[in-house]
Amino acid sequence: MQKLLILLLTLTMLSTSASALTITPDSYVTYADGTYEDVEFTIFNPLNHSVNVTLSTPSSKILFHENNFNISANSSKTISVLIIKDTPFTSKIKINNQSVDVIVQDIQSGITIVPTSPQAGKNMIVLYEDSNSTGYILCQETNNVYVFQLHDGLALISLQEEDYGNATVYIKGHSTHFTIQSKYKGNIYLEFNTSLQSGETQNIQVFYGGEPIRSIITIKKPSNSTYSKSTDEYGKTSFKVDETGKWGLTAEVYDSSITVSFNVTPKPLHLDVPKTGIVGKEVIIHTQQGATVTIQKEEMKWEYTADSNTVCFTPPFFGKYTVTARRDNQQSTATLTVKTKTNIILKNEKNEIITKIKPNKPILIQITDDTNKPLTATGDINILADGIPIKTFTLTGGSILWTPQQQATMYTLKYNPSDQLTLESEISISAYAIQDTSGDITPWIILAIIIIIAIIVIVLIKKQKFPPLSKISFSKISFKRQKLPDDLL
Repeated sequence: MQKLLILLLTLTMLSTSASALTITPDSYVTYADGTYEDVEFTIFNPLNHSVNVTLSTPSSKILFHENNFNISANSSKTISVLIIKDTPFTSKIKINNQSVDVIVQDIQSGITIVPTSPQAGKNMIVLYEDSNSTGYILCQETNNVYVFQLHDGLALISLQEEDYGNATVYIKGHSTHFTIQSKYKGNIYLEFNTSLQSGETQNIQVFYGGEPIRSIITIKKPSNSTYSKSTDEYGKTSFKVDETGKWGLTAEVYDSSITVSFNVTPKPLHLDVPKTGIVGKEVIIHTQQGATVTIQKEEMKWEYTADSNTVCFTPPFFGKYTVTARRDNQQSTATLTVKTKTNIILKNEKNEIITKIKPNKPILIQITDDTNKPLTATGDINILADGIPIKTFTLTGGSILWTPQQQATMYTLKYNPSDQLTLESEISISAYAIQDTSGDITPWIILAIIIIIAIIVIVLIKKQKFPPLSKISFSKISFKRQKLPDDLL
């Protein structure tokens, strides 16, 4: 209980310490007269213990000589705060958890500037109610001063080209702030090479308002190191590029700047890569001796060093490969397209590979790779019989069943793949010989004998030397068993 009470008392003291300070004045209001002012604030600590004080502000126009200090018990401290009054603004000075409002107002001076934002190198007009007053203009950027005499409440001032930025006009204790625009505002641009090779020279020319002009060029390398160069009176400068990648250029003229970029690529290196290759077949890449050759396909990568002027590579998959050769500041890149070689295999009903075709016997046509591994190929199969097209199939799964019905001496099957990464293939296969009976006269002889016998029988019947078949009784016909002569045994 005692510890809890001590903790509560401590928190109460800290809370009281943060909010019990007395600040004089508790706000500050002034005018934007183009000057700066030291303003004093007194901070009183009425507590019986010391308090740490921290000053802060979100404004860049309020500056502290010190921003952290300690005020003893029942004592006060006077601080000095610098307020820049070049333009109107409203902000706060934070003192621990308390704040003081700071307001810098525009002067209601009766002074009118025409145009409201004049341009350097041109004329401007000052209007004031007192027609015969004398006044002056202070340019904060260059500290140049223009003294003028009003006539009938009007003064004409010719501004120099280098006088731009914040300025203040003063007449008889009154003042008003305004901004002078640069002569070339918004008109800066660069001429340069957007793409170079390593070791080449970048030529730059800076224009402002359509005219060449001196400028400072900040050059940023791909390695993020920077350096600067000045252009000549014609806005020109040049430098050699010694790194590959994206370079940056920033040109600054008066109050304007522009940033551009260009790309530097390596000098080309000799690299000769075949346009196409076949899966599992060695590809020979020619380059310079000592070059590092990197071959990449998607996430897979192979790297070789050219001991001579060649590198041998056997692609394991079909598809596109990127081949890059590097040596010093030289580099070249090429593309290798690897295709799958195909074969056409014919099988019978027993899944055996056949070398001859039998008409009216089903045949399985199958597409395989170079190792006779079946492929899920797509495309067309065109079949020719003795050179004449007789059938076209569309493949969807790499195989199809065909029953040859047209007789031929030689069949030709051609596979046309539907994708560009598969090669065409073709096979020619002969048919079994069909027996030719066109030169055999035996059937005709047999037919002639039958006809002759029939004629003889008819003639005998007509001459009644051969009884008609209807009068012949086969049931009365009998055969006697006789002993054959000994000479026949």
